[in-house]
Order: sequence, then structure tokens, then C-alpha cells
Amino acid sequence: MKKSKIFVILIIIVIVFVCLGLFLFFKGILDDSKVTNQRIGEIKNINVDMNDTINDYNNSRKTLSLLLDSTYTDNLNDKYDNIVLLLNKEETFVKSAKDIVLKLDNDCDGKFYSDAIANGICLSYKVNYEEMCNVFMNDIKNINDMIHIYNNGHTESLQEYVSNDFSDYIDYNQDGNFSGKEE
Repeated sequence: MKKSKIFVILIIIVIVFVCLGLFLFFKGILDDSKVTNQRIGEIKNINVDMNDTINDYNNSRKTLSLLLDSTYTDNLNDKYDNIVLLLNKEETFVKSAKDIVLKLDNDCDGKFYSDAIANGICLSYKVNYEEMCNVFMNDIKNINDMIHIYNNGHTESLQEYVSNDFSDYIDYNQDGNFSGKEE
């Protein structure tokens, strides 16, 4: 009789521990799922900010392009301040994109999600940022080339545009290509 009581108590203890273990296991899965879903939502929200920044950048570039279409070496001096203002505006958008990319690096690098949209964002944001930076570098190079030509033909010199934060083309996704760079 004592053996059967001990056996019943042991079975009850084993059942309690198994139930407790299963409870903790499923609670951990639910907690992980909750955190993952929060990250997916965060990635999607950050991507909205990235898209807005890219659109603002592209609009600024269009304005700069329209200004440059009516700019010749001889009248560069008249439009120089506006050109620098627009380049500064472009640089602000590129800096903003850099901050967004650092957030995405934290949530995306080396991670795979159950959400196809989040995975698509994680696969493409580096290419988008790389292209944005390299197109900005092209703009600087092209305008500085115009300034150099202007300075060679005029006594009054204009200062070349220099970015403190962006000084060269980048390969952010490290694929061996400089997306957006003019060859």
C-alpha cells in the first residue's frame, strides 16, 4: 500500500512537471511570436519612412535637374547658390536615409521572417540606399565638373561642393557593384 501511494505521488509530480514544462514551452513560443510580429510591424513602418525619404530625394533631384537644364557654364555663377541649396537638401535626405538604414540593419541583418513583405524589404533596402548615395555622388561629381570648367574660364572662382558625410561611392550591400554609379 505504501508503494502504491508513493507511485501515485510520483506520477502526480511527473504530470505536474510535464504540464509546467509544456506551459513554459508554449508561453516561450507565444512570446517569441509576439516579438517577431512587432519587428515585422516595425520593419514595415520604417520602410514607409524610407520610401517617403526616397520620394522627397527624387523630387529634390528633379528640381535640381530642371535648374541644371537651364544652366550653362557662363551663367553658372548666377545659379550657383540655388544649386548648392538643392545639393544640401539632397544631402539631408541621404543622411535621413542613412539613419533609417541603420535601424533596418538592426532588424534585418541575418534574420528571416515569416512575412514576405518584411523579407522583401530586408532584401532590397541596402540596394535602394546604395543607389541613392551613389546617385548623390554622381550629382556632386557632375556639378563639380561644371564648377571646374567655370573656374578655368573666369577670374572669379566658385567653390566646389564638398559633403562632410559622403565622400565616395559605396557598395553598401557588398555585391561588388556600385548601384547608381555612372561609369
